[in-house]
Amino acid sequence: MKTWSKVLIGVVSVVVLLIVGVYLAVKIALPPEKVKAWIAEDGSRILNRSIVVGDISIAVFPTIRVAAQNVELANRKGFSNDPLFSAKEIGFAVDFWSVVQLSPVVKSIVLVEPNILFEVNQDGENNLAGLGKPEEVGAGKSETSTGASSESEPSTKLATPGTSDSTKSAAPSIPIPLDLQEFRLENARVRYLDQSQQRNIVLGAINQTAAVSADSQAQTVRLQGVLNIAQIQVSDAASGVQKGDVRFSVNHNLLVNLANQTLTLNQLELGVQELAVNVSGTIQRLLQASPQLDLTFATNTIGLPTLIKEVPPGMVPALADWNVTGSFQANGSVAGAVGGTALPKLKASLTLNDIAAVHQKMKVGLEGLKGAIHITENSAELADLQFQLGQQPITLSAFVSELQPMMKLDRLQLKGVANLEQTLAMASQFATLPEGFSALGTINLDIQGKGVIDPQKPQLLKMQGAIDMENLMVSAPALPKSLQAQGQIQFNNDRITTNMQTQIGESDLSVSGNIRDYLAMALPDLAQGKRTRVNFSLNSNRLNLDELMPPSPETEVAEAAPAGTEAAEAPPMEEFPALPEVDATINTQFKQVDWKGLTIRNLTSKAGLKNNVLDADMKGQLYSGRFQQTVRVDLKDRRNAKIKGGVQLKSIEANDFISRFNDLLSTKNELLKSLAKTDDTLFGKLSLDVDMTTQGLPHTFMEQAAGNFSMRVFDGKLAKAGLVEEFAKTISQLSSDLDFEELNFQELFMAMEVKDQKVHVKDLKLNLPALGLMDFQGTVGFDGKLDLPVAHRLQKEASQALLGVESNITSQLANLVNIPELKEASLMPQDDQGRALLYYQVTGSASSPKFSLDSKRMKGAVKSQTDKIEATLRAQEAALKQKLEAEKQRLEAEARAKIEAEKKRLEAEKKRLEAEARARVEAEKKRLEAEAKKKAEKEKKRLEKEVKKKAEDLLKNLKF
Repeated sequence: MKTWSKVLIGVVSVVVLLIVGVYLAVKIALPPEKVKAWIAEDGSRILNRSIVVGDISIAVFPTIRVAAQNVELANRKGFSNDPLFSAKEIGFAVDFWSVVQLSPVVKSIVLVEPNILFEVNQDGENNLAGLGKPEEVGAGKSETSTGASSESEPSTKLATPGTSDSTKSAAPSIPIPLDLQEFRLENARVRYLDQSQQRNIVLGAINQTAAVSADSQAQTVRLQGVLNIAQIQVSDAASGVQKGDVRFSVNHNLLVNLANQTLTLNQLELGVQELAVNVSGTIQRLLQASPQLDLTFATNTIGLPTLIKEVPPGMVPALADWNVTGSFQANGSVAGAVGGTALPKLKASLTLNDIAAVHQKMKVGLEGLKGAIHITENSAELADLQFQLGQQPITLSAFVSELQPMMKLDRLQLKGVANLEQTLAMASQFATLPEGFSALGTINLDIQGKGVIDPQKPQLLKMQGAIDMENLMVSAPALPKSLQAQGQIQFNNDRITTNMQTQIGESDLSVSGNIRDYLAMALPDLAQGKRTRVNFSLNSNRLNLDELMPPSPETEVAEAAPAGTEAAEAPPMEEFPALPEVDATINTQFKQVDWKGLTIRNLTSKAGLKNNVLDADMKGQLYSGRFQQTVRVDLKDRRNAKIKGGVQLKSIEANDFISRFNDLLSTKNELLKSLAKTDDTLFGKLSLDVDMTTQGLPHTFMEQAAGNFSMRVFDGKLAKAGLVEEFAKTISQLSSDLDFEELNFQELFMAMEVKDQKVHVKDLKLNLPALGLMDFQGTVGFDGKLDLPVAHRLQKEASQALLGVESNITSQLANLVNIPELKEASLMPQDDQGRALLYYQVTGSASSPKFSLDSKRMKGAVKSQTDKIEATLRAQEAALKQKLEAEKQRLEAEARAKIEAEKKRLEAEKKRLEAEARARVEAEKKRLEAEAKKKAEKEKKRLEKEVKKKAEDLLKNLKF
């Protein structure tokens, strides 16, 4: 009994001594002043920052507790005066008895009102640089070495586990069990200040409680607790974003087995404002290069109004005008290895619940949005997404069966009805529409798609569908009147087909046709030899181009500009725009086209484009006649276009055509400028045939123009203006009876050639019933200069009127041709029929012509007339001599002929008698020869018979 008492007393004594020893050790080792000095001096030296500490309090029993009040860690020099770190209190508490038992339990680590400041100055340097390191003398920059760590610094790298046993790390262990019952932050604050970007981020009202426990073999480490950040404030001068009072929370219950390298998430709940995400599961091979995940996650039902409320107003101001309702939630799982090229398998679903977005002013918008999005590691599905846009239903579904290596779309289906008025009203809240732009009508969509989504081979994605447009009406500043349209567009990867009917004011147009292999134009590198082919037909009852293309304000101002002022010319074109790489055929059939005062009826045309060559053929009715036009434009060389064209006009009223066509002519060329002023000068039925070529660029077309054209005008008249007025002045000076107010003609014919910047008049005939025939030849330059010799053969009555005023005419002619003897003579140049001939010279310019008698040709004509009279007399004398000589020769010939005839008769008679005698002799000769021949034949037969008989007798007498 005494022994056990002694043992018990001994044990108690040892325990008491141990308790007293621990108590005294703490009291002696950790006096407040020593702790305070250690923190202020050694801590400042170690961290290379000044540390200020207030009161230090130490308690030993029943809990060993050390607390420091009002701790501050100074900021780096050159930064703000606020401390880098400060705390109202930092406390550390260990259970006394756990220390005595050599199994310490940390009851708490508490930081009350800690403040951390991370700061970046204007030069991009931060206030943490150099923390724990002595700064170099004179260094103005922070130590941001990117090289290897100092030799004095221990390496913090973890060896990556390998496959060899020798490289595997042993499971970590600690000499005694660890138990942290509470780690607590009270009202903490973290501030990030970037002066260079004027950005300020504050995490405030941070409160956290956490507990950690682990055994000595580190088989189990449990971490659990709650972190709440009640205030997150962000301000950014660059983006204008300002946001405050954002809440964040983390609630976790984690179990770590370091020996097995396994992390078990019993509970991990992340919360931002009203959003909560719950994650659970395990992470294996925690410390290896490719951890193995097996996690599930799910969100709460998130209301969109609450979520949108958190968007800063300055970021999307327009959101304030929208009323958004509805909610969504997400859930899924992540399983598999992660790290390097390895990716875990993801399965996730996003469910949309009756989402609506309606603008306050419109009262309509997107409504009833519901559906789901499902994602796996290699697939994605949009499952029956349904919504209404302006009360118009739209459905969308899609399924992607493969995401890697290329996305394979198995199904895409989009159907919907869009009301343009409501759609534009919504679009106007996001973008500024042109003033005066509006649209009405309905568009029905039905689009399907499937295939591989490869940016390098977009043709592998097969799309098809139809777009139906019903009762469209579009108004825009560029349109003279509202555009009305309806029709359908169908498309697939190979072809786009359209059938549309449109109406603008008085004009209607229907378009039908297709575009085949259009991807070859959009993706020429993938065309594989194919070319886009376009084939369209255009039909119209009426096209009023004057209404569709009214003059622009600039054109009206230019037309109203005072004479002599010219608008500044644009620089000349350097090359034509590139034509699309397509083969196109466009056929048109228009019943009536109105343009610049011209009315064209039954206009048909065919235009084709191939290999940068455009061919067009057009024909129709113009006024009471008809026309046809062909043109070829070769743009293979965009700096040197080659153009060839022809125009044929038949029986068109000349003045109607010219008075309207000349308004289209350029006024930069002198010749065309003069033609532009020829209204009401030529009347009659006009036929025109033009064949022209040119090349180059637009500003060189006139210089390079070449070709031929001819023109006929029947039963017409020329007004007394311009060249005709000058002719009237000239001819009226010869005789007042030849004066006129206008020139009526039966036919005006022109044959001309254009070359070398001139119009060469090969033949120009003007048949005037009252004045005769006028014949023009010569040239008209593109600069307007005239050089036209004219021959005028007067009509009979006009000739008599002219010859009846001899004294005036012969006097003028005598002076013109320099023959004084003609003053008393009555002589005018005349043709074989006695009609007077006049010769003129047309000079000056097309805008100011000069018409005068050609003295040189008149003189030559007078001399030619006198030479002609003398030649006539000489011819008559020569003719008489020739007649007498001919009569003499005739009589002599008759006598010779009679003698020769008689001689021939006698010769013929002689020959006849000789022939008759020869015939009689020849006949007798033939008779005697025939009789002799007959007798010889008879004797021959008799002898043959006799010989034969003797031969037979001889044979009979022969005996063998």
